[in-house]
Amino acid sequence: MSRMGGALLAVGSMSWAVAQWLLVWMFARFAGGADAVGEYALVLSIATPVFTVAQFGLRTVYLSLRVEYPWRTYLTLRVIGTTAATALLIAYFVATEAADPAVWAALLAVKVADLFFDLWQARIQRTNRLAALGVLNIANSVGTIALAGVALATTGSVAVALAASALVSIGVALAGRQLAASRPSESHGDRGYREILRAGAPTTVSESLAAFASYLPVLVLSLLADETLVGVFAAAAYILTFANLVGAILKNVLITPFRQTLESVGEDHVRHRAHRLALGLGAASSVAALTVALFGGPVLRVIYGPEFEMPEVPLILLAVAVIPIASSYIYSTFLNVTHRFSGQAWIWVLALTIGILAGAISAVVGVGPLETACAVALASSWARFGGALILACRR
Repeated sequence: MSRMGGALLAVGSMSWAVAQWLLVWMFARFAGGADAVGEYALVLSIATPVFTVAQFGLRTVYLSLRVEYPWRTYLTLRVIGTTAATALLIAYFVATEAADPAVWAALLAVKVADLFFDLWQARIQRTNRLAALGVLNIANSVGTIALAGVALATTGSVAVALAASALVSIGVALAGRQLAASRPSESHGDRGYREILRAGAPTTVSESLAAFASYLPVLVLSLLADETLVGVFAAAAYILTFANLVGAILKNVLITPFRQTLESVGEDHVRHRAHRLALGLGAASSVAALTVALFGGPVLRVIYGPEFEMPEVPLILLAVAVIPIASSYIYSTFLNVTHRFSGQAWIWVLALTIGILAGAISAVVGVGPLETACAVALASSWARFGGALILACRR
């Protein structure tokens, strides 16, 4: 049952990534093309890092701490974080008029529901009900695409489609709440606010920096070009998303074997295995990158529409950015099992710094907006890999 549950959980995680891509594809085909995708991508790139900070790393903390503090404490912290993030983003969008109010309001509803679902998932996962968790995630993905598809078919509106997605997210979050509440939780006598926040601080910093780094190319491009070019880039950049998904799944699969190898035969054996796996993944990713560079333009045009074909140079830059992503996750797994948690945050600081520097240099020398965004993605990707590799090689 454990193996089946783990498989269902992996399928559920993959289904959500596929659902997000299908949502972008539907916006491209049925809701206004590149402009619609660009507006959605821009709002997402602003909202996601803020909500990542608001998570306070609570899911990781709840699953990791040996002391089980009262569930009410986790809920209170989640309410505080969600309220603060929502208020901040509403103020930002109202002040800047950066997007259609209906679009960002609907997306905020999705994010709020997902944030509470994330916490309920932690409680379900702690009791090892992985199969149920996988089914919930699959239901969320299928429901999102089905209702958003109906909304787009009837109205052609991104906002209405996101509102439909929000309804699904709310329903799944409520189902997760019911499932989690079916198993009572034991708790320590202390409320544990300080201990939980202290334990979650490293995860909060690392995850927030990672989210910001992931959306940095879109944010940079939004400063240099209109929503149409943002949409073209966002559609093509889903190759980065899927590379990250492959890496994240491998990390989940490998973390236990890496830990067991560390305990049985030592760190050097784990490091050697990490190097071997990273090299193999790098070779496979290079083949995928070559395929993207050679055929990506026509494929993008066929999938999304004629306005989404990307010029050759930015497409090559984006393809090269894909190569080290999965391998970076292998080294990240090694760093986790050897307890080098603070190093992970510094790796993301390096990736952000190099990415911003690449964007600034590209803009100053007059490189085109798409090329600049892809250069940011490439620089961040390889800087992350380089930092993880250097840290992993240190004894």
